[in-house]
Amino acid sequence: MSERGRRAERIVAVHRQMHRAETWKLAELQRRLAEIEASKIALIGALNSDEALHGLFIDAMARRLRFLSEEAARIAGERDLQSRRVVERLRHVRLAERLSSILDTQEQRVEIGKELAETIEHFLNRASARLP
Repeated sequence: MSERGRRAERIVAVHRQMHRAETWKLAELQRRLAEIEASKIALIGALNSDEALHGLFIDAMARRLRFLSEEAARIAGERDLQSRRVVERLRHVRLAERLSSILDTQEQRVEIGKELAETIEHFLNRASARLP
């Protein structure tokens, strides 16, 4: 493989690594969003219960629920942005793969052309040696 081919493969590897990193960030945002939703469900369940000391903590629970809702909305926006980044990174990976493939095909064609030229030259040399 030529230097250009090795460089193209390194570029593809870097783009794949960047796509993987963006995917991990997206997964982390989705995990945080799921945790917030679980916390909200637990708080709503606590607000619906009929415990003796329940009335003392209603205001704090309501504030916490509001904070969790705001945090969920913020993280959902980040998740949407991160999803677009993942798709964009995937486009970069596909483009780099396509360009690397084109380069490989070009290198193969050049190599085949060299082999054909050598074969033709070999046969011409053999044929001219037989002529009287």
